[in-house]
Amino acid sequence: MAGMRIPACSVDPDEAGSTSQESNMMDYYAASNNWNHASSGVYDINSVEENTNKVRQKLIETGQMDRLKDLMERRLSEVGWRIDMMAKCREIVQINGSKTSYEMLFQPLRQVGKDIVPTEVKEDVLQKIKYCYESETKEN
Repeated sequence: MAGMRIPACSVDPDEAGSTSQESNMMDYYAASNNWNHASSGVYDINSVEENTNKVRQKLIETGQMDRLKDLMERRLSEVGWRIDMMAKCREIVQINGSKTSYEMLFQPLRQVGKDIVPTEVKEDVLQKIKYCYESETKEN
């Protein structure tokens, strides 16, 4: 990967370059196609997992994953998600006292944490993921 230009996620989509490498474009279209299928409710779970892993790997290789994590953390802080989760943790600690373990916090709050992420934050981060992946595949 040395010498490869890593696009910033904030780059205008119209400025992204094109690529002659068919395999990268096929990966993108396959992943994009699975996102469309996933939203329609008709998809092959193995194919979705495969493409999700491809996208994840590409984002990690290019350093975009760290930027996306930072974005997610910032957006969650902006909407008060962290404050809400801390309050829920405090409730569990108050009930269980010093007997509170990590598992006692993690198990009940894992799904709650996912459920209370605002739709606008999910959509914003998903759009960034799509754009970062598309930008990277076009440059290769």
